[in-house]
Amino acid sequence: MNRVRRLLQLPGRQRRLLARAALELLRSAWRVRRWTFARVAATLGPAAAVSEADAAAAGSERGLPPAVRDVQWAIGAWTRAWPWPPTCLMQALAARTLLVEQGLPCDLYFGVRGSTETVSGGAAIGAHAWLRCGAHVVTGASEARQHRPIAVYRAQGATGGKTD
Repeated sequence: MNRVRRLLQLPGRQRRLLARAALELLRSAWRVRRWTFARVAATLGPAAAVSEADAAAAGSERGLPPAVRDVQWAIGAWTRAWPWPPTCLMQALAARTLLVEQGLPCDLYFGVRGSTETVSGGAAIGAHAWLRCGAHVVTGASEARQHRPIAVYRAQGATGGKTD
C-alpha cells in the first residue's frame, strides 16, 4: 500500500512517464522473448560502425538533461519493482523508445566480454546492451565498461513518431 500512496503523490507528468515506461518494458519483453535477435535488431535500423568514441567511457551524471534523467528514473523504478527482472536489452529498448518520442537522439549498443569461465565445456561469452544519450549512459551503465561495443544503433529524435 505504501507504493500506491507514493505513486499517487507523484506529479501527473511522472505518473504518465511511469505508465509509458511500464508499457514499453512490456513491449520490449514481448519482443525479446518472442522474436529472434535478428528480428529485434532489424527494428532498430541499420547498425553504424563502432568508433573509438563509442568505446570511450561515458560522461558524468552532471549536466544530464532532465528528460533523460526522468526516463532513466522511470526505467530504473520499474526494473527494481518488476515481478521478473527485465534484461539489459529490454531496458535499453524501452528507454530508447521513450527518448525518441521526446525528440532526443540516442545510441543503443551491443557489446561482448570474453570469459575464462566455461559453460557446458565451452568458453562463456558475456553479452550486454546499453543505451547512451550523448555522453550519458541511460541504461546498463554498471556493466557497459566491462564490455567491448560491437554494434551501435543510432536513433534520431523524432517528435510525434516512433522508430520501431
